Amino acid sequence: MARDEFLEPVKRLLAERSAYRCSNPDCQRTTVGASIVDPNKAIKPGVAAHIHAASEGGPRFNSSQTSDERSSASNGIWLCEFCASLVDKNHGVDFSPELLKQWKEIHELRTFVELTTGASEAGLTGWCEEFEGNWKLFVKNPTIVPFYDCVVRGFKQENFDADFGDVEVVFGTIPPRQSLDDTIEYGILSSDIFGYPLIDLEYTDVEGVHWLRHSSGKLAKIDFRRPFD
Repeated sequence: MARDEFLEPVKRLLAERSAYRCSNPDCQRTTVGASIVDPNKAIKPGVAAHIHAASEGGPRFNSSQTSDERSSASNGIWLCEFCASLVDKNHGVDFSPELLKQWKEIHELRTFVELTTGASEAGLTGWCEEFEGNWKLFVKNPTIVPFYDCVVRGFKQENFDADFGDVEVVFGTIPPRQSLDDTIEYGILSSDIFGYPLIDLEYTDVEGVHWLRHSSGKLAKIDFRRPFD
């Protein structure tokens, strides 16, 4: 049985839809870049990998597919060379078609969000505004995907009361392209030099990755999130 390989236009489409990045959410490696030796060449360590094998006997082969279906973009996923080899080890048993399709769907959605909103890997922002003698706390999601388990944390001023420590405001799920708000008592939180509360924003994205946006504005992935009520 001949292999139903991808044609060059299909390979290019898969690469472009992935923004030339590996679709494995734990990798995200860039798969195109400059040759530092030859100014007229680029390095492209990316692979248009088959979700269901291109021929019988291959990883995740699906006998119900037609030849055209096997060689179509819907049966492909863009990966770096390492991940393309990894998903086919042990005849593909560790990486099911459903998992690869999920990788592809989430990754392509992520590239669309980045393209249309300018937002990078995680997109929530939080800030405070004065409102009727208190602080109005806002959390904004400018993207087309939801974020989950959102909680804002601040730190009480030492002179506010004896219960010195964290203040938590739980927002939960932030729907796409929406802002949510809540109220915090004025003067309870430590502030910056301009008098605005110092707040940290924690949340989880659609891939289950946890994020912390520090009061400085810096955004970082975090491995562990403290429980909250």
